[in-house]
Amino acid sequence: MTTMKDIAEKAGVSRSTVSRVINGHDSVKEEKRKKIMKIVEELNFKPNKVAQSLVSNKSYLIGVIAPNISNPFYSEIIEALEIEANKKGYNIIVCNSGGNIEREKNYLEILYGRQVDGIIVIPSEYKLPHFQELIDNDIPVLTLTKNINNFDSVLVSHQNGGAEVARHFIEMGHKNIGYIGPVPDKEGKLLGFKNELKKHCLEIESSNYIESDFAGRSASQVVYKATTKYLKEHDLKATAFFVVNDLAAFGAIHAFSDFGLKIPEDLSIVGFDNTFFAAESRPTLSSVAQPIEEMGKVSIEILLDKINNKEEKYFTKLLEPYLIVRDSSRINKKS
Repeated sequence: MTTMKDIAEKAGVSRSTVSRVINGHDSVKEEKRKKIMKIVEELNFKPNKVAQSLVSNKSYLIGVIAPNISNPFYSEIIEALEIEANKKGYNIIVCNSGGNIEREKNYLEILYGRQVDGIIVIPSEYKLPHFQELIDNDIPVLTLTKNINNFDSVLVSHQNGGAEVARHFIEMGHKNIGYIGPVPDKEGKLLGFKNELKKHCLEIESSNYIESDFAGRSASQVVYKATTKYLKEHDLKATAFFVVNDLAAFGAIHAFSDFGLKIPEDLSIVGFDNTFFAAESRPTLSSVAQPIEEMGKVSIEILLDKINNKEEKYFTKLLEPYLIVRDSSRINKKS
């Protein structure tokens, strides 16, 4: 069985240096770290997590709670978190809350029982009183995509993302524009979208809202509302729709196409999240991309800093989205 001593001898370093690299400490120079990790892989070294936990009083586990792991956006975030955690010598435990606050609360208790070193939560709501328990138990917690008081957080400016979509539609010549998603909009996507339209003396007509409480769980509600509540009750006025996320956008494309409309010839569609399906769908979907790799990297860095340093101050990191234009919104409309 390969030991840290074997790795240290082959790398020409001390065992403590090997230990620091394996445990994800940043005190080892990058060139030396890469050399050691290459030897670790060559010798197929497997650290003894039990021994590590006894020495460091850490479990080297991070809990991750997501509202819907079947949504590609959340599964991509989880993958990014796992990659970054593994680089630092940590593993993750994934919990699927299904957007249910009671399940979320139950998973928090389970993760606490598993003695995880920290927790990353993509919260179901903005006000979560059950998080107070975590503060009382001194478990480092980071909230991802939502800012909640007394927790570190990593956010993406949804408001700027919505503004990007509005500018795209205006540049393409659209004047009669619609929105599909929750109203009111807690995340700021709609607010940024409307504010940018207003700068150009445009607004969304009341009949061009397809209101849905869609929260990333299923596209079926969007299909239903688009067909029975919009197309059958109104003549199609809008030439472009901004949709709250990619899954909802796929549902909208399905509904409008079944009604005989062509995308983008009759109607432009833009989603939000830029999930991997966006580039594979037909037509390919224009979408606001969230910087998922950066979200994963920054989230793990902030959480581990809190785990290791136990600072009481809270840190919020705001990242910027960017629009990727594809086939679903390329046609220039003059309405």
